[in-house]
This record gives sequence, C-alpha cells and structure tokens, in this order.
Amino acid sequence: MRIAQIGTFDVDNLGDLLFPWVLRRLVGELAAELGEAVAVDAFSPVGCAAGVFYLDQEEALPLATYAERTAAEAYDLTLIGGGDIVRDDDWSLYGIYGPDSPPLTFSHIVSPDPRAGSPLALFAPGAPFDIDEDFGAYLGNSFTRLVCASARDRRTQGLLQRLVPASMRVELVPDMVSAIVGYLPAVECSRRARVLLEESGIGKRAYLCFQGHAAVCGNEVETAAFLRQLHERTGMPIVLLEVGACLGDTPFLERLSQECGFPLVTSVQQGRRIAMADKVAIVAASAGFVGSSLHGNIIARAYGLPHLSFVGAYSHKVREFFRTRTSGRLFADFVQMATQAAEVVAFLEAARDGADVRGATGEACAVREFLRRAITLAIERRERGVPAVQPAYRPDIDALYKRLHARYLGELGRRRRAETTALALGDERTEWRKEREMLTARIAELARQPELHEDWEEGSPDPRGANIRAPQYGGCG
Repeated sequence: MRIAQIGTFDVDNLGDLLFPWVLRRLVGELAAELGEAVAVDAFSPVGCAAGVFYLDQEEALPLATYAERTAAEAYDLTLIGGGDIVRDDDWSLYGIYGPDSPPLTFSHIVSPDPRAGSPLALFAPGAPFDIDEDFGAYLGNSFTRLVCASARDRRTQGLLQRLVPASMRVELVPDMVSAIVGYLPAVECSRRARVLLEESGIGKRAYLCFQGHAAVCGNEVETAAFLRQLHERTGMPIVLLEVGACLGDTPFLERLSQECGFPLVTSVQQGRRIAMADKVAIVAASAGFVGSSLHGNIIARAYGLPHLSFVGAYSHKVREFFRTRTSGRLFADFVQMATQAAEVVAFLEAARDGADVRGATGEACAVREFLRRAITLAIERRERGVPAVQPAYRPDIDALYKRLHARYLGELGRRRRAETTALALGDERTEWRKEREMLTARIAELARQPELHEDWEEGSPDPRGANIRAPQYGGCG
C-alpha cells in the first residue's frame, strides 16, 4: 500500500515538521496490526531534503512531482494535513519560500493534481479564515474525492461540513501531534532534556518553558520582567524555546535570553544541529509551558502538563484549541497575562497537581483510530476495485480555478511591488477579488453543463470550446 501526505512540511516550524514524523510512526504501527506493507511519501509546495532543519526531520518531496510519482502506481490514499492549510492566501508563504515558491501553495495542497487518481482524506487540518464562495466551490469539487474527513477544531469542522459530500460527516479529531507521546516516552524526554540543559546549570531541577516572538510579546525588557516574576514566585528557572524559526522566534528569544539570563534552546546547540525530539523533550520535561505556539501547547497537553497561551485575541487556531479540547489557560494578549502573574503561578501549580493525563491519552487514541479508518477504507476500495476519482469530480473546474487564482496572485504580487501606500494595495486587492469572484459564476455555469468527455485531459481543449490549463508549478528539492 502507498500513502501520500500533503502539507507544509518544508518550513522551519516545529509543528509542521512533526506531522510526517508522527504519521510515519502511526502508519508503521497500524500497518503491522493490519498485516499490510505500507510506504509513505510526504509532499510540500517546494519540498525539503531530510535533516535540513533537524537531525530527525523527514523528507518532503516537491508537490509538483506528486502526479509524476503516481504514473507507474497510484497512491492508495492521500492524506491532507495537518496544519492550518485550508486557505487561499498562497502569497503568505512566498516570503518563507523565497524565489523558489510556486504560484500556488495552500491552494495546491487542498486539491492535489487530479491526474494522480488517489482518494483523499482530510487529516485534522485547520482553516484559519472564513471560506468565500469561489474558494468554497473549488474545495467542494476537490472534496468529492474524499473517503473520510476530519477537522482539528469545531470552527473548522463547521466550515468544512458544508463543503464535503452530503453523506459524509466531518469528524472532530485532535491534531496528530497529540499522539506523539506514544512514540517519545516521558522518560526519554527527561533524559534528552538533561543532556541539552547540562551546560545551563539547571541539571535535574524543575523548570518552566517559555516561547514567544516580538509580534505577540512586545519588547524583550517587558517580557524579561514577567519571566523574572515567574522565576521569583515559583523558584524555578525558565528555559526559552525556539519553536517557529520561520515565523521570527529566534531573534527575539536571543535578545530575551541576553536580557534575563535564562538559557535558550534553538535548532543548533553548541555548534551542532539537534533533533525535533530534543525540542519536544524540553517541553515534555518541564513543569509547565507558557507560549504563543499552538504546538507548544499541544505537546504540553499530550504529556499532561499545565500550559498557557496569550494570543487569544487574534489567533483562531489557538483560541479554538483551548475552546475545543483543553483544560489550559488562555489570555487575550501578553499584557493581560503579564498583569496577572500571581494567577499564572497559581494556575501552573494547581494544574500540575491535577494533570489531565487521561484526556491527553484519549486524544492520542482518537488520532490513531481516525487514521485506522482511513487506511481501512482505502484498502476496501482497492480490493473492491472502486475508481479512485468519482464521476462527480470535475477536473475542468479544478484547472480553471488554479489558472485564475494563480493569475490573481501574480497580479497581486506585481501590484504589491509597485505599491506606494498600504491603502492603495488594499484597493487593488479589493478590485482583483471582485474580478476573481466572477469565477464563481463560471464554475456554476460549468456545473450545470454536461460532463466533459471521458478522454479529456488537463491542458487539452474543453469540448465546449475553452482551453483550460493548470499553471506550471516550480519547486526544488
């Protein structure tokens, strides 16, 4: 059996990079139980070789090669997720990917190449924004290929439910990183943390773990003052942890470490690159986690630890995580949390005494069981000879949206480079979104017309006269 996994596994962000690491271990365990040999390939918009960011980082192949790799043998199942990837702001990754970025990033992830002929499953993704009509029509077409679907929070569940086939229920399934404790035991985490923190003088002492960046914490002087309060009130040192280097954690945390004197753990320690498991261990071996990172909080919960965040005022994904399935504490912003240091300490101490280990264990089981069902459904379809792509799927709609959305993004980029004021850019985006909304009417028109001939291929003339071609996706390994 062959499984593909698609997401942003090529950016230096711990949560995204953990998805294929966790999936490979989940699949290995389930394959043994089901008596099925399973090979897994991960795909991302640009792609990334194994070990670029961390010693144990999995390889991510360029998404442009997804269809090519199915030419000889199609994937039996393609998993979309995890991460905040059900979105159409493809341009938001351009700054991270640089000149190698393909025009479509998120939009390509949620609708992989139709020539691949693989059934899809949504594996607990998130949707950070509302879904407009034209993007919803595009998603609805892609999702006709689903065999099962899940979302990691209630808000995303509601957004996706109206887009999947009417007979399908979008399940509420925890983020797959919730299952990490089954493959990285707490004892191993304690050992790893002691080794990493040996030079800091912390040794076997209890400590708190903190993560944040300038956009959510303000300046390092104010943040250091808050951390000193935690240190004085709890008697525990603070370990600073870089989680999202691509999002700007590192420079802020380096300045913060200099300001307050607390040790910082980054991807490179004492001149050598560390493993993702080492960073997980820093959270798991702590007495509690305080940070803006969603996956920092998810990891802490997975190990039954108290955890707090301070981005409730603006982060959908963090807010929904705390609302959906956690007993942690969420503050609106850093200022609110910093002015309530006594309450923070009281929460950490009380929560540590009553850690929710059973709840975290149940979430890991839910992740595992959803994946088992997805794999079982794919095996059953294969054995019954069910076509991978159902007749309801329209490759013409898929290609049309990709072509026009890539054009919209390209024009948006051109105008952004030429902008003189932020207001002007906003006006241009509004103008182009109105033009792109005309796509909705075109899709509706296509949907009312007869199906394309069976021998239609992407890039060939449409029997109704239109020549539809998907954009060419660049990328590098």
